[in-house]
Amino acid sequence: MMGRSVRSWLLVVLAVVAVLAASGFSAGKSASSGGWDKAVTVAGIAKSGGETSVISCASPGNCVAAGEFSAKSGIKVFVLSQVRGTWGKPSVLPGTAPTSKTGGAAAGIACPSAGRCVVVGSYTDAAGHNQAFISRQVRGTWRKLSWVPGLARLDRGHNAGLDYLSCPSAGNCSAEGAYTDGSGNGHPFVVTQVRGTWGQVTTVPAATGLPGQAAGNVPSIGPISCPSPGNCSAAGTYAVSGGGQVFVDNEVHGAWTAEAVPGLATLNVGLQDSINAISCPSAGNCGAGGAYVAADGAMDSFVVNETHGTWGTATEVKTKIPGFNADDGDWITAMSCPSAGNCTAGGEQNVEQDAINSSVYVLSEVHGTWGKAILVNGMSKLNQGDYATISQVSCSSAGNCGIAGYYNAGPNEDLIYTQPYVADQVKGTWSKAIEVPGIKTVPESQGQNADTTTISCPAPNRCGAGGGNGTAFVVTQL
Repeated sequence: MMGRSVRSWLLVVLAVVAVLAASGFSAGKSASSGGWDKAVTVAGIAKSGGETSVISCASPGNCVAAGEFSAKSGIKVFVLSQVRGTWGKPSVLPGTAPTSKTGGAAAGIACPSAGRCVVVGSYTDAAGHNQAFISRQVRGTWRKLSWVPGLARLDRGHNAGLDYLSCPSAGNCSAEGAYTDGSGNGHPFVVTQVRGTWGQVTTVPAATGLPGQAAGNVPSIGPISCPSPGNCSAAGTYAVSGGGQVFVDNEVHGAWTAEAVPGLATLNVGLQDSINAISCPSAGNCGAGGAYVAADGAMDSFVVNETHGTWGTATEVKTKIPGFNADDGDWITAMSCPSAGNCTAGGEQNVEQDAINSSVYVLSEVHGTWGKAILVNGMSKLNQGDYATISQVSCSSAGNCGIAGYYNAGPNEDLIYTQPYVADQVKGTWSKAIEVPGIKTVPESQGQNADTTTISCPAPNRCGAGGGNGTAFVVTQL
């Protein structure tokens, strides 16, 4: 008969195994390695022409990806789920594949909990009209897409889509998109889900009265972040004499107020600027970044924060990058803020006078103070083709983030091919960027480049990412 001590030991082992299994670990994977598995090709739908465009991981080993692939009848939207570390089979998102030739795109995804996700985007219906869609996953099963409530009466130009999505908790989401009126003019809108029910479309009022705003100008809206229903911050651009300026549009309890970014007009002497990324971990607390043209004609990157509902002064990003020349230009491309005053941004910078010679950098904000930008660790060795970019940043907590993007791996300008990469930060320290394992690329002249377009990190050293190299792929860090 088994002794009590041996039996107790076995019970402990079994309990540990159960915990690891629930977390997404599988046999043969080290919990402390933080290593990336080989990329998994999204097979079974199409052999080519696919890309994973969005991914969300509710917990380590439990992710959902969505993207597009080519079929005889047009571009279709697929979804693919990972459960406890194992990827299932992809399927066409229900309702996005009419019989006529159509196109479709997944623009946003959020999974507040395993098996409960939302995907938004657009597709072309049988009549050739672009439609915005919302689709939800319930207990692991995708329901047929639904219309955006109230959008049909506004979208007289029959050209609408959803571009951004954030879901702070299951059943509570905000999505932003645009529609066209009968005259073909575009207008931004927001739709909000509260306790599982989507409300009517709310149009974002056109910003007016901004400093130097040109008469009759209707500003454009870009990236948006909504930490809770009715509370969003968006970035946009408006026309002034001789160029443009950026502004932020804040929604507080459903009411929108636009304002110029403090201090940016002083920096933006060249009257060309943009906010390319915005992230709001809680209502009234955001981080944003972009670029402007300085007095010397160079493009410089900037960051700016909103704290307790008040936007601070935009500041130029400081760098300590070997080979960096301030005259060549740099710009922020992505940002993630897991908590107020703690953000990580990624950007791109030219390292020589030749505009194609660029690399990527990261910088972090800790307790409200931004540090200096540093070159992504290991990128100088990988980036032999002299071009790289950061597609997305995802942070599970302060100092614990992942980045995804691509670089030119060709030995010279006559033989260039792009290679997807990932890198992660743990407790404030960045690992070396690595090629996504298992991805094969071919020269650009053959028309098949590879990139990593999306990443989601639910815990330190535990990320999921996706992209395409002629065929969509996903890859997991376990």
